[in-house]
Amino acid sequence: MSADRHPTSRRGGRLAVRATEYGLHRTDHLGVTASGRPYAMPSMHLYRGEADRLAEHWGVRDELSVLYQVGALTPGPLLSFAVD
Repeated sequence: MSADRHPTSRRGGRLAVRATEYGLHRTDHLGVTASGRPYAMPSMHLYRGEADRLAEHWGVRDELSVLYQVGALTPGPLLSFAVD
């Protein structure tokens, strides 16, 4: 697995980091057979520090897009919503 770190932003005691992790789907997991396909998974992390210590970390990874990329899911029909 490899990763690219995108430009970061720092304000006060907080640091925002965006990254993309790359890998190959080589092992079976949760009933999904290994496909051997490559994937790219975007992620975002927000860190908050106090003094010289990490106080909090929030993170989100787009694991749903990985499931589509490795063929574990197929896109369904697009939904449309009426706006009143």
